[in-house]
Amino acid sequence: MMGDVQVTKSQALFEEGIRNISGGPPVTHHLKFEDHVYFERAEGAYLYDVDGNRWTDLQGGFSALPMGHNVPVVREAIRDYLDNAYFLPASHRPIVELSTVIRERVPSIEKLQFADSATRATHFAVRAARQYTGRPKFAKFIGSYHGSWDAAMYGTAVRYGADPDQMYLLPGMPRHSGGEVVLLPYNEQAECERIIADHADELGSLIVEPVQGDGYIPPLPGFLPFLREICDQHGIVLIFDETITLALAPGGAQELYGVRPDLTTMGKAMSGGLPIAATGGRAEIMAVGDGSKVDLPVHPGGSLAGHVLGAVASRAQLQAMTPDVYARLHELGDRARDGINAIGERLGLPELYATGVGHLLNLHVNSRPSVTYADHLGCDISRINEFDYAFYRNRYLPIALGRIHLNSAMSDEDVDGFLEVVATTAEQITAKA
Repeated sequence: MMGDVQVTKSQALFEEGIRNISGGPPVTHHLKFEDHVYFERAEGAYLYDVDGNRWTDLQGGFSALPMGHNVPVVREAIRDYLDNAYFLPASHRPIVELSTVIRERVPSIEKLQFADSATRATHFAVRAARQYTGRPKFAKFIGSYHGSWDAAMYGTAVRYGADPDQMYLLPGMPRHSGGEVVLLPYNEQAECERIIADHADELGSLIVEPVQGDGYIPPLPGFLPFLREICDQHGIVLIFDETITLALAPGGAQELYGVRPDLTTMGKAMSGGLPIAATGGRAEIMAVGDGSKVDLPVHPGGSLAGHVLGAVASRAQLQAMTPDVYARLHELGDRARDGINAIGERLGLPELYATGVGHLLNLHVNSRPSVTYADHLGCDISRINEFDYAFYRNRYLPIALGRIHLNSAMSDEDVDGFLEVVATTAEQITAKA
């Protein structure tokens, strides 16, 4: 039992799973919060576990499902194509159709290469920029995640209460992995300018989440234009990692903030819930991966890159993402953030607040505003865990660390119920203080 929720069948699966799958509660992603609960069906804003309990999804597949689960138009597109094939190991029509849709929505993209995951897409982007510029290093922001390849993981091992300038290697990473990385502090323009100038001659690229994913910290006014300007000044390839933020507008965060990168990496938010990703951008940079133009191209993908069903699902979801859908995502996000902030004010808890953009939000318990990543590290993780476990007890499924992804299938009542849990938990925290 979990509170008043029966999880007998889930518990049996858990016990079988731990005999076969490494990692304690057998999950496929270390930040998922599902613990001993196993799911078998999903529809709209809801998940249903093997014991028949309904949960409101606050994970959204890390933004892979901005329209919710089992979207009819996506499901039908996949079902219709299954009459043709479920895997084609060569060129196919859906990938061409998807490339046209992406180029129409994201004007900075002139050419594309497809992959099977955003990890491969970001790796290709950095390698392509290295080949294009002849410079060995890339810059990234402390705390930003760009996939699980070794160098990209450097600078992601910082946790709450830590010194952001003290970097630690993650388990299994080679000691030299940080040698090709220059670390930058997000939203700290003067410090970024100094560091980039010091390393400009060896920097081939700068990769950034337009909205920093750990904490969902929006860019300060002028920060993204500054990155565009300084990259132009030093001949550095500017890469926007829009794996998550592509769902903020038809053209992603680059449309929302009016800044055009040289390369864009995409994954979950374009995927329709199936494994597919892409790198796109200026034709002359992307040409380094074009085997018809160079003898030894930068290798972009893998055996399942541009999977036919992934292309079908991605095209269907992107085309279903109408202006009304984006407006609804922003409306829901504003409702949730404003509600959390109002609860903090009402209870005299100024350290309780939310940040984010659109459907992406992060709940903070922090004595100072989370404007920079260094600010964000001041969050009280024990308090944040109290909120996460309260969501879980009330059958709202969070990611962990206060991170929330809403979806357009949610109702106002779904968000209000979520806010009721926030308020009750905050009142309990106040009572204990």
